[in-house]
Amino acid sequence: MPIREIHPVADYLKLQGRFKHLFADDPLAREELAHLQALADHNIESYALKGGAPDALDTEGADTVRRGGLHFA
Repeated sequence: MPIREIHPVADYLKLQGRFKHLFADDPLAREELAHLQALADHNIESYALKGGAPDALDTEGADTVRRGGLHFA
C-alpha cells in the first residue's frame, strides 16, 4: 500500500520505550537513528511506496462497505 503521509522514523520509535536509547545525547545513538531513517527512505524509494494518487485498494471509503456488500446512497 502506498504511504500517504511519510513521517520520520523517530516519530514511531519515540512511542516505544524500548528505543529510548536512540534519543540519548550520544553520537552513536544519533548515527544509528540516521541509519534507520536512511533504510526507511531507501525502502520507500526502492519499492515505490510514496503515495501520490489515491489507491483503489486503500481503505478510504471503507465506511461505505456494509454487511452484504457495497451500499450506495
